Amino acid sequence: MRGSISMFAEADAVMSIYAEVRSDDTRRFKLVTETRHSEQPEPLELVRYGGENAWLWQAIAWQDSRKSRASGSDDFEKILNFLAKNDRPTQKKAIETYTHIPHATLDRRLEMLEKDGSILKLNGLYLVPKND
Repeated sequence: MRGSISMFAEADAVMSIYAEVRSDDTRRFKLVTETRHSEQPEPLELVRYGGENAWLWQAIAWQDSRKSRASGSDDFEKILNFLAKNDRPTQKKAIETYTHIPHATLDRRLEMLEKDGSILKLNGLYLVPKND
């Protein structure tokens, strides 16, 4: 339904998008499809690629469990594994290309890793600190 148009019949399929705001002020978008005459598809998460104003989206399987730094989120593990394997200071663009984490999300993840001391940022380059 849109504007003042009324729909008097029952729809065969309805797609709804819900925004879920996390404690770190990030949002996840959940796509739910309801159908009358076919099997109900599982909910999907809409992930934006290419920056804040990009029109490139991907739908992936929705996971209700909230990921946090303490629970070892896949994003954090991807970043740390890449930086440890690379073993030299790395630009953010290279991390984004390797991990396929959206730009805005990557910025937040790198900031959190930097705050807890898991990575260092030197002149715009990122690296995993050595124990010695």
